[in-house]
Amino acid sequence: MGEFMDKIKHFKIELDDKIRKCNSIFILGHNDPDFDSIASCIGMSEYSNEFNKNNYIVVNDKDIDIDSGVKNIIDISRNKYNYIDKNKAIEFIDDNSILIICDVNQQYRISLGDCLDKFKYIFVIDHHIDNDGIKSDGLVSKRKYINDKASSASEMVTDLLELSHVNYGEFVANALFAGIRLDTKRFIKNTTTKTYDMIKRLLFHGANPDKINRLFLSEFEEESIICKLIYNNGNTLFSKYSEDIFKEYNLSFTVNREMPDTNYKKVYIAKAADKMLKIKMIDASFVIGKTSNGTVVSARSMGEFNVGNILSKLEHGGGNSTSAGAVSDLEPLELESKIKTIIENSLSCYYEKTDIYPSKVVKK
Repeated sequence: MGEFMDKIKHFKIELDDKIRKCNSIFILGHNDPDFDSIASCIGMSEYSNEFNKNNYIVVNDKDIDIDSGVKNIIDISRNKYNYIDKNKAIEFIDDNSILIICDVNQQYRISLGDCLDKFKYIFVIDHHIDNDGIKSDGLVSKRKYINDKASSASEMVTDLLELSHVNYGEFVANALFAGIRLDTKRFIKNTTTKTYDMIKRLLFHGANPDKINRLFLSEFEEESIICKLIYNNGNTLFSKYSEDIFKEYNLSFTVNREMPDTNYKKVYIAKAADKMLKIKMIDASFVIGKTSNGTVVSARSMGEFNVGNILSKLEHGGGNSTSAGAVSDLEPLELESKIKTIIENSLSCYYEKTDIYPSKVVKK
């Protein structure tokens, strides 16, 4: 823990120095923002406000593609924060702008990925495994605060706000609380004493669990689509990979097998992967589907089976041990087959694969 305390202090010293000297600050999370992504961006906007600097939160996704709860956070805070899209950001960037990237460290997952050389300084705050994905040869400086032991980017940003004694209010506290809750699956996974310490601070700043719970309520149509994807006859296959009775993994693979060209919101695929972990004995789930930006896989794990290691072997994939994702040019069924091959090659030769469900042949 002391190692990360030193890292955050050194990161904060340079971040503060560059904020004081810059003209403007651009803040963005990953494409298809979730609660952790948007909350950590909002938290860093509050952080930047302490320096009386112009700052902008870049969200380049279409409203229709954004999770309803995340969209609600954005909509009710438009008067307080400067939300802009990629085109507007490019228009505003000057020679003394800095970029703060939250909840992601892979270039292909951010809307300004092809504009990094426009920034003199880039700072990355993330809790996923560092794949060294944010690259730009022309940068004077690239600073990362990456802690894959943290529950979320929201936890890390809360820590920065507390270290700087920023007096943020209920709205920011609720957003950051929601980000932590999302990535810990209601405090079941990835929690440390630091996580609960930050939750205590958020409650002190006015976080309201009842209001936060409402952000996670699903629309009926959304729930119907997710459930149909998971439970439709033959869409989800279960396989056991076992070395002995004490060392085995039960994995699920979900694809719309009857209509694999069906387009989904990326957030639906992620929520389907989360929902699969509620099924008894599932160690990890992989949900694959087409989106407007290609074929996407979302993977979730109870912790023992490292989904981040599996998806990092794809060209555009990665994450951490319990939550990972990837985007691919392959068709959904082709991507599923490739992931299964990666899994089998990653396990020792002593593992045996057993298909558990369904026992009948699935029509293609």
